[in-house]
Amino acid sequence: KRIDVTVITSGLFRDLYSSQAILLDNAFRVALARSYLTILGNKTLMNGKYGKELREALEGVVSGINYYGIASESLDSNYVAQHWIEDCLYYLSIGYNATYAGECAITRIFAPPNGDYGAGISKLVSMSWTWNDTDELAQFYLGRMGNMYSKNYWGDTNALVFLRALSSSDTIITSRNTNQYGVLDNDDFFDYWGGLSMAVENVSGKSPKMNVLMYADKNNAYISSLEEVMYQEIAARYDNPNWIQGMMGEGYSGARYISNKFVTNLYGWQVTRPDAVSDDLWNKVYDTYFNDKYGIGVKDWLSHGNNAYSLISMSGTMLTAAHDGY
Repeated sequence: KRIDVTVITSGLFRDLYSSQAILLDNAFRVALARSYLTILGNKTLMNGKYGKELREALEGVVSGINYYGIASESLDSNYVAQHWIEDCLYYLSIGYNATYAGECAITRIFAPPNGDYGAGISKLVSMSWTWNDTDELAQFYLGRMGNMYSKNYWGDTNALVFLRALSSSDTIITSRNTNQYGVLDNDDFFDYWGGLSMAVENVSGKSPKMNVLMYADKNNAYISSLEEVMYQEIAARYDNPNWIQGMMGEGYSGARYISNKFVTNLYGWQVTRPDAVSDDLWNKVYDTYFNDKYGIGVKDWLSHGNNAYSLISMSGTMLTAAHDGY
């Protein structure tokens, strides 16, 4: 079966790979075209209330690819076509004209506003006093990322289209193509993908599965759950005495990395995907850095000089997590 996929990309990738985005947009249109004859031959649809408009919308979408790939695949085997019909009929019912309804229904690529960058969630998470619950953050994400990127509507804002595209999502797949940056030492990761997980849960009512494609070694690529990747990263770095001692040798920048990257970003994942961060994990952070369970002097190191600001930041983040009920 042809599964239906929504593509969320960063502002940087949107700019760097705009030509590839258009190829992806064409691919969705070709997938719809595979059921073109089936849709036109469906008397229930064509004789229905919006039959004329539905035909016009379909013609508009497939004309953009010069009717390439038209065929008569069953709708039961083509979720792209199946969802396009449902969405197109919905947009027609709320007053969109046929051309725009068809385009909204085939749009599958979303990113930050054209010329702007970031999903904005990382900034909001750090300003926890400005929101009351994660539903507010999810709604912000939908508005911020609800910008359509297709060959005909590049950067047009329509949060409703984004919401409908996410409404039946049950799995998120993201990737890491480097060992230099993981899922915890860069706030972009929870900004975009933690925010996405939170938005999908808000829209669908259930937390989606979240997998990470790891292909730093392209000959040994593998997929793991976000939680598995996160715990592996913590074991290899942030709860590894050898790694911590290496950071201690870097002075203030090492302390800052531990507080402003690891602990701050862990809280970001706690907020956006609560089930991924357990009480046990917070206790591990406390035992490692505040109780110095490895006996390497990390608590003393964090308590002196400019490093103390990092300890204050870590303490504040953990107290905030505790205060917020995490």
